[in-house]
Amino acid sequence: MSLIELNIAQAEDEAGIKQVKAAFHDLVNGIVDPAAAAQVIDKIIIDDSRETFDSYTLLPNPTTEQIQNGSIHVPDPTGWLRLLWDCFGKAAMVVPYNHVGQDRLVSLLQALQRMPRHKVPWFVVDKVVEKELYDLTHANGYDYLKQWLWELDQGIFGFLFVFTISNLSQATLLVIGP
Repeated sequence: MSLIELNIAQAEDEAGIKQVKAAFHDLVNGIVDPAAAAQVIDKIIIDDSRETFDSYTLLPNPTTEQIQNGSIHVPDPTGWLRLLWDCFGKAAMVVPYNHVGQDRLVSLLQALQRMPRHKVPWFVVDKVVEKELYDLTHANGYDYLKQWLWELDQGIFGFLFVFTISNLSQATLLVIGP
């Protein structure tokens, strides 16, 4: 049996990102089961979130400038979630529809949702709040999974397109982007 190459790994990826992407590769190819892949991914995200928070709290009063220019790293688990959604989407596009790897991807998403509930620190605007991971509900917009998969499919990233039409001759497009 030949292995499916997902082509999601990049040479410049940091160690944690490489481990997450390797977990997807190994999952799709049946090297690890969904529960084991979920545990690897969860540990990486939790550990990084806590380390980033600890680093952030070392400086008692970081300035907005330090945060904006990146000299102070703030806890942001949404970056990890975007990576997960990206890996799910890209893997699903590469794995043939009738391959058992598709079922494994679904099982991984379910395994992540069954992980013990825990929250990680998340820097929002000017304060740190708690974010629960893998909580995919209609109420929270599936934690942007649906949006990210749409953007991945369409090749449009980081933009929200809003069309408003009062009448056809006055159609407007509002683009909110990075």
